[in-house]
Amino acid sequence: MPRKKYAILVAEDAADIREQIVDFLGELGYTIHTATTGKQVMDILHREPIDLLLLDNAMSDMSGYDIIIPLKQDRRLCDIPVIMISDDNDIESVVKFIEIGADDHLPKTFQPVLLKARIESSLAKKQHFEEIKKERTRSDSLLNVVMPIGISLIEEKDLDHLLETILKGAELLCNADAGTIYLRTEENQLRFVISNIRSKKIKMGGTSGEPIPYPPIDIFISGKPNHRSVSSHAAITGENVNIPDINANKDFDFTYPQDYGVLFKYESNSMLAIPLKNNKDYVIGVLQLINAVDPEKGWVIPFDGDKEQMAQALSAMATAALEAYYREQSLRREIHELRIEIDEMKRDRQVDEITHTDYFQEILQRADDFRKEDAQPSA
Repeated sequence: MPRKKYAILVAEDAADIREQIVDFLGELGYTIHTATTGKQVMDILHREPIDLLLLDNAMSDMSGYDIIIPLKQDRRLCDIPVIMISDDNDIESVVKFIEIGADDHLPKTFQPVLLKARIESSLAKKQHFEEIKKERTRSDSLLNVVMPIGISLIEEKDLDHLLETILKGAELLCNADAGTIYLRTEENQLRFVISNIRSKKIKMGGTSGEPIPYPPIDIFISGKPNHRSVSSHAAITGENVNIPDINANKDFDFTYPQDYGVLFKYESNSMLAIPLKNNKDYVIGVLQLINAVDPEKGWVIPFDGDKEQMAQALSAMATAALEAYYREQSLRREIHELRIEIDEMKRDRQVDEITHTDYFQEILQRADDFRKEDAQPSA
């Protein structure tokens, strides 16, 4: 049984061969799709997440060449391995198919053990290349996205712009359609400070000036930890919460995303919540992303584990930037209060110096004499 539920498209117009392959692969635990024409093959490839294509070299409406060439030219589909199925003696066609991009060959009079071995080999190579591509993508993202954002966070001095930079960076990194940042209050609540939905062009909080129509979320309710809310759970545990499908999850209360959907006619499916945790493991806020979008096909998918790690690295930089902002603002307040205190002390000293001069004492004496004269009754 394969460790992953791989999806295989069996494209064969000969019913007996197709059924034989489908029955055998079904016993091995694969998800099977079938096609009997070249048009069906292309439709399924663009509609379903296919991991491997078993392709007849001559479909009823299209040749194998007409399918493989556009498939390998499409950057969304070019990594799908193709195993050609052809007549036993058609060596010339086999060579040509491999030259234009086919990964392997299988004769129509095949042995099941050979089919199994070639499928497993092709899928193993595909997985290996996917891991290499993921690692390269992660390295590129760290170099070209996370680090530049981290630098811009350090330089930003305005809180609203700082929050927007954090949220935009996280959405870009994870290709999330919507997101929210909560900041922790002294009352142990998570206050909505910025939220947006890219596909709806909706922005709230931050520099938008638009109010966020949601009350803060209690981290504790009646003294007990609030684990029903995704964001408060992340704040309490200090751990990420990655939910592939909100509709299938029964562990949390999704009242807020549901209200979000009603208010803006928006459906939340996948969710990722990352605590903004400082170096003392204290959570100062939560970054929440909604609906990861497949960059090629446009549909909503779960948040990728590698992207989650990079978003966590970004959140660490964001936390440091927010705390630096808070420290600077606190220092500014202290300096302002100190200036007021110094000004008051300076004023008191100046008043004291003036009132103790001979000139000022003489004026006071004259004023006192005038008051006494005015107080005497007239003759």
